[in-house]
Amino acid sequence: MKNEKGDISPKNKEQKPKKKKKGKIAEVFRLHQKGVSVKDIAEKMKLKESVVRAYIWRTKNPEKYQKLVKRWYDKKKAKEAKQK
Repeated sequence: MKNEKGDISPKNKEQKPKKKKKGKIAEVFRLHQKGVSVKDIAEKMKLKESVVRAYIWRTKNPEKYQKLVKRWYDKKKAKEAKQK
């Protein structure tokens, strides 16, 4: 894929949103720690309240979140293998 700056490899294309998302998650959690309400955080960051709650949960429960992601990935991988 090309843009005005040159080639963008798929690997770099995938990494940028993750960094941006991690920044958003950190910002949401920082505001939550300060005592800002979920509704106010959602309005300020232009996110849904459910997304804000999910980000807070994700930050508070990193082990559970990693297990959840692993289960989802394994299930997706098994489904793809079954289709082949």
